[in-house]
Amino acid sequence: MRLIDNPFYILDVSTTDNRQTIISKAEEKSFFEDSSVCGEAQNILLNIIKRTSAELSWFPGTDNSKIREICDAIKNNQSINLSGLDSVARLNACVHNFSIQTHEDVYETGYSVLEIDELFESLDAVKVTDIINSDRQKAGIKEISENEVSAELQKIREYISHVITEKVQEFSDEQYAEFATLIAEKCIADTSYNDGIVIDDIINQYEIWVQPVLSEYETEIRSIIKKVETVLTKEHYSSDINERNSYEASLQISTQKNVDSILQKLKSWDVYAQPLQLRDTARGYGNTNSQNLARDIRELAILLYNEKGYTELSIKITNYLKSVFAELPEFVDKVSNDERILKDNKAQEALDKLREQNRQIAVAQQQIRNFGSNLIGCLSPFAGIAIFIVIILIIAGLSECSSDSNDSSSKTSKPSSSYSGGTSNYYDYDDYDYTPSQSYDSGNSVKANQLKSELEDLKDEIEDMEWDLDQLKDDIDYYERQYYNTGYDFYINYYDDAVDDYNDLYDEYEAAIEEYNDKVNEYNRLIGAN
Repeated sequence: MRLIDNPFYILDVSTTDNRQTIISKAEEKSFFEDSSVCGEAQNILLNIIKRTSAELSWFPGTDNSKIREICDAIKNNQSINLSGLDSVARLNACVHNFSIQTHEDVYETGYSVLEIDELFESLDAVKVTDIINSDRQKAGIKEISENEVSAELQKIREYISHVITEKVQEFSDEQYAEFATLIAEKCIADTSYNDGIVIDDIINQYEIWVQPVLSEYETEIRSIIKKVETVLTKEHYSSDINERNSYEASLQISTQKNVDSILQKLKSWDVYAQPLQLRDTARGYGNTNSQNLARDIRELAILLYNEKGYTELSIKITNYLKSVFAELPEFVDKVSNDERILKDNKAQEALDKLREQNRQIAVAQQQIRNFGSNLIGCLSPFAGIAIFIVIILIIAGLSECSSDSNDSSSKTSKPSSSYSGGTSNYYDYDDYDYTPSQSYDSGNSVKANQLKSELEDLKDEIEDMEWDLDQLKDDIDYYERQYYNTGYDFYINYYDDAVDDYNDLYDEYEAAIEEYNDKVNEYNRLIGAN
């Protein structure tokens, strides 16, 4: 009951006043106040059983000077000074203060509720019974049993829950969710805190209120998932490649928008679901609604990758799921494994794309060389020189494109410090000169002509090795960047394997250059160049 409605306040009597004093005060107050209210207050205080409720809702064991101070605060609708109060008296003062305060700040409200809960949980029925009976002895009123006190304390609990519920109704929906989350985080989810029954009441009341809100979000999310699944699994065929490309581009854009909408609604859902998730986790079991919704969204991420290869979208979803459903450890393990697989596949896709770009550029360079050689042979010396210069510039431009494509394959720059986890190092061959010092265009002997043919073949082999070495260097740089960007250990293994392949090929490359230079020297000797 409210302090202002308490019979002790109405009649202005103490818990130690005797029967005659109570009757006298009731008669006196009837001249100035509602006589029926005064009569009811008198009946409650003189009834051994009904009196207990009034005593537990007042300030038993408190001296008269403090009671006068408290009555003044009640009359003026002010907060009660807590000094000198303990046990049930302190609890009643805190509940009164909470009931008259405006609660605009969620955190202040939350911490006030935590204090009330802690005070209620600390009540000792035996001690409270002793306090009440001590006052009754002074008043000459029959004592009460511990069981009767314990029963009345449950009514106090109901009143406290009513006061708190009445106050949080002043919050907006978002503030109510924030308040319930604060309560759950500070108490229920804290293993060192034994959550009290007042707190349990608050979360249970919140659960009743929030269920329709959660159900609405879940329905909206599943509706969008169904829409995406229907579109992705629908067959679409067109013989026109431009029309097919336009359809795929439009599909990807619409899917991206739908996924963003799902994640936005999931974010809002999580705000309201958080208190219940924390409570259920603390109790040792998962929230069924959370588990079902998490499963449905994960299945969408798998479908996006399997049906359309939307790796980025799938990774985005798995990252979000890990955050929203962190209270489901087994599920988080699953989506973490999904994320590792997706990122590994993404890395391989990027590497394959880079290799294909470099291959196409190399083919274009070779075609230009061949075209230039054929064209120069048909032109005058000066025209041939001009064409040769143009071809060199074109090849240089393609090489620059190749370099740019390699750089753009990763959005981050190379780490400032080299990776030290590998077992090998690779060498640079850029400055190695294997070009013969003299021309070998004028030999007539059979052996010289044979050597010339061998030199041409060997030169092609060396150029192919240079191409392969370039590709391996790109791979090594890529794996090094990915290791520093992601921290995944499997990139170390890829790095080491690529370094070993590079070094083996480089040994073959050096041997081929040495063989080439030996043959050049032999060729020059045969034609009398030396």
